[in-house]
Amino acid sequence: MPLFAQRALLACQGVAMTVVALDVGERRVGVAVSDPTNTLATPHSVIHRRSKAEDFAAVAQLVVALAAERVVVGLPLSLSGEMGPQARRVTRYARALAARLDVPVEFHDERYSTATADALLIESGRKGKVPIDAAAAAVILQDFLDSQRGSTPGSWPLGQEDDPGGDEPGDGIN
Repeated sequence: MPLFAQRALLACQGVAMTVVALDVGERRVGVAVSDPTNTLATPHSVIHRRSKAEDFAAVAQLVVALAAERVVVGLPLSLSGEMGPQARRVTRYARALAARLDVPVEFHDERYSTATADALLIESGRKGKVPIDAAAAAVILQDFLDSQRGSTPGSWPLGQEDDPGGDEPGDGIN
């Protein structure tokens, strides 16, 4: 069954929709999911990257399984807010992913997410028990959810990432 049909079926059954966040790295993709009220973010899993096709298939399966209404991708801007090489790679990756999903894909500023996740894991005594990539995705998602309630800035729809910090647009797809 196509993804859009599966999502429509879930919506008809009254299944609450969630938001999935991705922390895209060179070797792993951290995944986090919101609760159905889109209030709290929780680390979910880690996708070990093999190929874009396998990565995208895994994300698409999660979107359906978690009844996600959108996917938020952490954008690794430089500390000054500019698009560097890693941010351009993530942008290309997210554009290619968006072409394969039936839900909107948005970016959210992920500066300090890994450091914040590490500090939270240490503070909670869960370091080594929760994968840092999934925890960083949860930090990104929590910040995104808070921004949706108007408490913090830092998100923009796919297509507007070209100028989050005033740098040149990311172009092409890896």
